[in-house]
Amino acid sequence: MVKINIIVILLLLQVFKARAMNGFCSIYYKSNSLFISPEALHQKTENQLQVKLENNKSPEVVIVLPEEFSSSLQIELHGENSRRYLISSLITETGQRLINDSIPKSQNLELALQKIDNFMPGTDGFRTSVATYSSKIRSVPSTEAGYTSILIPAKYLKTKKGRKLLILKAITDGNEKPHSIEIRAISSGSHSNLKQKQVLNLNLFIPEGLKESLSNELLEALIDKVNLIYSAANIHIVVNSLNKVSSLWDVINVDKLSVKDFYDFSKDSPYGLNIVLTKSLMSSQMGTIGGYSYALTGPSSVQGVKKSGILLGVPIVPKKNSPNEIENWSIELANYLGHEIGHYLSLYHTYELRSYDLVDHFKDTPETASDNLMNPETHRGELQSLSPEQVMGIRQHPLLEFVK
Repeated sequence: MVKINIIVILLLLQVFKARAMNGFCSIYYKSNSLFISPEALHQKTENQLQVKLENNKSPEVVIVLPEEFSSSLQIELHGENSRRYLISSLITETGQRLINDSIPKSQNLELALQKIDNFMPGTDGFRTSVATYSSKIRSVPSTEAGYTSILIPAKYLKTKKGRKLLILKAITDGNEKPHSIEIRAISSGSHSNLKQKQVLNLNLFIPEGLKESLSNELLEALIDKVNLIYSAANIHIVVNSLNKVSSLWDVINVDKLSVKDFYDFSKDSPYGLNIVLTKSLMSSQMGTIGGYSYALTGPSSVQGVKKSGILLGVPIVPKKNSPNEIENWSIELANYLGHEIGHYLSLYHTYELRSYDLVDHFKDTPETASDNLMNPETHRGELQSLSPEQVMGIRQHPLLEFVK
């Protein structure tokens, strides 16, 4: 009898919580509400809202998603150039926390932002982006003077019946003088029509020593193989720019490379995904590794793109006049590069030995070793593949551009 009473109480608490949250959100429908237009179901859209910050904090802003929403959402804050901003909290109407401000009250925002600028993925475990910025979506925020943004993958936003609500809070540094900021919500639109080709632009960065042995022929062979993998999603990979970097990048330890390092060499490159090729890539946790993505999901804003990217280890370069060696080399490297691109576009592993939180939860991906591209143990002999649900997942990323 006692057990039954406890169960009833717990159920009543859940009902009360849901009703309280819905009632709480409805208060803000008349003000501080940002409605995503129904056009977002079919095309890329941008909606804005002006809000006033007092005591360096924003009011709670409710972002209202339309019924049947299924795309990713990029949230941007635009304010005064003399300040820096951070989205400190983002929760759903059910209480699920996508972003949780865990900055201690004793620590000011400036120090917290410095930690984000110097963020090194290998040092903070697998559950959080940075020690001071806890994010379920595992995406590092893009922060610049007067601006911040973060990308929310589609899988956290899908709605079937009714509207979905996101409750957002923001903070800033500097004096506590009240001022207004603009919040922009940019949706990528639904990209379920596989007949519509999408393009992913890459900016390649190659150390001087590696560039001497890595010919254009080899790079073309590599990109051709990656395109074969992503042809199932009708995504075409294009090299947007080819750049030399210092020989200091010949050997990379991911535990010592920060997002600031990415910005230093990519700030003048065109809009696209940064790929750094290196002779040796290592991690204190995993030893020698084939590839590494600095964000999952990767950002799509201009500032965010320049502070993130993918590292690809190229320890061996085949001989120019050896077709078989080039074929095997390009297949192995394409699997590594394709795998990390999958991470950037929001895909998790198909199974995980260390953390179930990093598994994709797609119904059509195997939970054991396989030829799937997101298998954490890469197969070398043949090109790996994507499942239909993975294809639909990656096509929602706004870094991808439609071919008109």
